[in-house]
Amino acid sequence: MIIFKTQYRIVTDKFLGFEVQKRPWYSFFWYQLNFSNTNDTFERAEKLIDIDRAKKRQVIKTYN
Repeated sequence: MIIFKTQYRIVTDKFLGFEVQKRPWYSFFWYQLNFSNTNDTFERAEKLIDIDRAKKRQVIKTYN
């Protein structure tokens, strides 16, 4: 088990194909990444994970 790291997994669903789930480091439960993220290909699901990881790397600059 990886501690203090957010984990992602791609699971199959019965609607369209693949769904991305996320488990924050502080939780024992898996959550759907966005409200609706069902994808028809595995590659699109992987792209959603990359987009979510990139959000955390954004730097917000503030000026006084």
